[in-house]
Amino acid sequence: LLRFTWLLLLFLQTAACFPQKAMDLYPVSLGGKWGYIDKQGHIVIGMKYEHASFDLYKTLNVVTDSKGYMLIDNADKPLTGDHYQSLLHSYGTRFISVQDSTGLWGCIDTTGKLVIPYQYAESIYFSGGIASVKKNGVPGYYDLDLHFRSLEGFDDVYAANEGFMIVTNGTGK
Repeated sequence: LLRFTWLLLLFLQTAACFPQKAMDLYPVSLGGKWGYIDKQGHIVIGMKYEHASFDLYKTLNVVTDSKGYMLIDNADKPLTGDHYQSLLHSYGTRFISVQDSTGLWGCIDTTGKLVIPYQYAESIYFSGGIASVKKNGVPGYYDLDLHFRSLEGFDDVYAANEGFMIVTNGTGK
């Protein structure tokens, strides 16, 4: 009995370490309001939003209400208490570029934690493993580990592809 109890506890602890199966939700509009249904057509998130959009990682959904964009989970719980003027998801990463009420851009991860502070005039989009930014007129980039690298002496840096990025100096080269 002791061995069975130990194995049961081990199984339960191991199962708790793995996330629950993600649910496919689909945005739908009824009566001018938006919500989400599941594959069987059952309403999972009621029709209360001005707009509902795609899901991220099958666990986060983008919705809008009178205050702006926000992210909710599949149980209709907001990821953060924040509303955003705009947002941009970098596909293939865990980062979402968000614009605050002052118009500045930062980046949150899929838990809602602000990982790049609101300090950029343009959105932060990861491509090829980097996100090009401009800080105080100086170009630079973030890698996927969120290390910032300044590229002083250059005018601009553009998104990467296959390990390469495009940088320009004052001559446009």
